[in-house]
Amino acid sequence: MKLVEEIRPGANRYINGQGAVDDLNRVMADYQQAIVVTGEKSYAAFQQNYHGEVTCPVFRYDGSASDEDGHAIAKQAPVQTDVVIGIGGGRVLGTAKVTAETLQADLISVPTLVSNCAPFTPVGAIYHPVGHTFKYVEYFKNAPTVTIGDYNIMLTTPHDFFVAGIGDTLAKWYEMEGITRGRINDLPVFTRLSYQTAKVIKNALVDSAQTALADLEEGRVSPAFTDVVDCIIGIASEVGGFGVSDGRMAGAHAVHNGLSYIEETHVAWFQGGLRYLGSISSNW
Repeated sequence: MKLVEEIRPGANRYINGQGAVDDLNRVMADYQQAIVVTGEKSYAAFQQNYHGEVTCPVFRYDGSASDEDGHAIAKQAPVQTDVVIGIGGGRVLGTAKVTAETLQADLISVPTLVSNCAPFTPVGAIYHPVGHTFKYVEYFKNAPTVTIGDYNIMLTTPHDFFVAGIGDTLAKWYEMEGITRGRINDLPVFTRLSYQTAKVIKNALVDSAQTALADLEEGRVSPAFTDVVDCIIGIASEVGGFGVSDGRMAGAHAVHNGLSYIEETHVAWFQGGLRYLGSISSNW
């Protein structure tokens, strides 16, 4: 069986809550040598909330989420590196996944944006190093060992990224409902679980997204805000994890992949935002 055909739930552990990032020292105690893969803005958001000290090498990604950048960072890492800490959004974490797999190291993901399920899933969108256009979807051998979702860091997410995350996550339902329409009851139980997961996500976002956006603007951690964060960061990845090909990419992702070749979308849109547009267009 190919890796893409396996049932693959997300992160082994999810540590979530206000101040959760301060558990990083405890998690790192299990390892001999860590490195950090991050970006400028991502690392600044992390440092504003982390009360420990980072003593391991810190590498900045080049903005591409490419194999080339992930491999280049791996070549610079200490030989004994056994864990990669990815701190950032989807492209940072995609780069960190490439680096971790190259080094055969564990991955700890610390999202600094609520914009997609990259912090949780063993799947990654890989881009070309030049032009940052979509290249292919990678199915990594391992999911993150630990994902740390600190709600205080999540509150620093820019409004447009948060909206993109909501749209990206809603796409899970519209894609899966379309793929399985008329045959869901005939599919395996894991696929039916994936379908119900997508439905729970859709209902939670419909109920809570507007309140969560207001809470984001007010800098307030509320039940609505944490529900939306956990749907986007964590639960969304289980749709594809349990549903495999019936729960993964369809029309919304195809729109993102194609539009990534239009340079203007690199500034005006994000991964999740393009998939949100894909959801609208595929259901028009």
